[in-house]
Amino acid sequence: MKGSQKTSRDRTMIAIAIVPPIALIVFCVSAAAKWQSDAAKIRPMLEQWISPELIDAPAPAAIEYDARTSDEKTTQYRELNVAIDSVNDRYQILFDLLEEQADWTESLDQPQPTDKYVQIYLAEVQPLMNLAEQLSTSEDAIWMPHEAGNQYGVSNGLLLSGRSMFDMLRVEFRAAVRAKETTRAINAFRLSQTLVAPNAWVSNPLLSSVTDSFGTGIWNESEVGQLVQMIGNQSDADQAWQQHFRGVLLEQLPWLLEGKITDTWRRETLPVTFAPSRRIEWLENAGQLSRITQVGSLAAVKKVVEIDSSSHRESATKLDTALQIPVYGQLYVPSTSKVNLAKTFASEANDRRLARTAAALAVYKLKFDAYPNELAELTKVGLANDDMLDPTGETFRYLVQNQGCILGNASIWFRTSGGFHNGREDTLVDVLKQNREIHFR
Repeated sequence: MKGSQKTSRDRTMIAIAIVPPIALIVFCVSAAAKWQSDAAKIRPMLEQWISPELIDAPAPAAIEYDARTSDEKTTQYRELNVAIDSVNDRYQILFDLLEEQADWTESLDQPQPTDKYVQIYLAEVQPLMNLAEQLSTSEDAIWMPHEAGNQYGVSNGLLLSGRSMFDMLRVEFRAAVRAKETTRAINAFRLSQTLVAPNAWVSNPLLSSVTDSFGTGIWNESEVGQLVQMIGNQSDADQAWQQHFRGVLLEQLPWLLEGKITDTWRRETLPVTFAPSRRIEWLENAGQLSRITQVGSLAAVKKVVEIDSSSHRESATKLDTALQIPVYGQLYVPSTSKVNLAKTFASEANDRRLARTAAALAVYKLKFDAYPNELAELTKVGLANDDMLDPTGETFRYLVQNQGCILGNASIWFRTSGGFHNGREDTLVDVLKQNREIHFR
């Protein structure tokens, strides 16, 4: 009897001892099976976006660059920016004064204190302007910092941002407008399209000056049409949004396929492996974001915020994350948050709608020798109803004054502080940055 009890107790102890290892083995086998099954899903998901040949290429992003850009022209662009920058450094005070000159479109026939120095500066950069003209007429494309594979717009010292080029072209455009030399002004805007922001819808920094110029009355109807064509439309925004995600995907291909990151970030080595379930979550999230349409609207911004919040809320540790090396690597996944980018698109979309509305006002004045009593009348000159709307869906502010009028970029007042999630007014702060007015004479 005693022997029987001892045997039973021993069996119980043995069972207790072997159950955890067996459970661990079962868990590891299940995790490995989950790893393999999820890993097999990744490539078919990628092939919905990218061709198999490009996926298998040793450096997909580099091949994409080579197919669409020119190393020679990019080098020339960089050298030209360096040359412009060296000149601009000596005229920084002039640039500061021009930055503060909000009334540059007023009284075109009256000289301004800065006119003399503007002419001296433009005479000095004229050879560089000629080189920029030659560079822009080349069919080869320039690789810009915001291109595919560099979605954060960081040049890493390989390419200047284009700020110097923009400063030069802005001075050229404004001087041409004040001199009423419209062909010269149009050419400056064209150069800004090809040399400052050639490959992205967001954003052309010369756009605000072009919008202001519509109130001067110097343009004829054909010239306004040329400018409007360069300003772009909604289809350009949706295409740029899609192109952005293609660039992000190309950059993340090695990680998505193999789950490994060997680069360093903030001087800390990232985890070696990532579970397939994490990569699938990332792909699904990127897919939802890429399918958003009407990019630039507040509805699109709201959708991006919802997807971003949902991805954080619903993300859960899956079985295969137990096999990550190290396990805590599950906390580190490349971000897919595009809230700030969506707000940037919304800001740019608003600026372009405002520009098209300002252009329509200029055309209306040419046709009818007067400004409309309300913006709805601009449909007579071909402006779409949606182009008259601010980010909230309300018509831009518009006021007829004497023989002129004022166009504002929002129909409501909004607060100057607060976060995005607090309501419509706070969203406008992010999108509009400031309340602009264009005065028409």
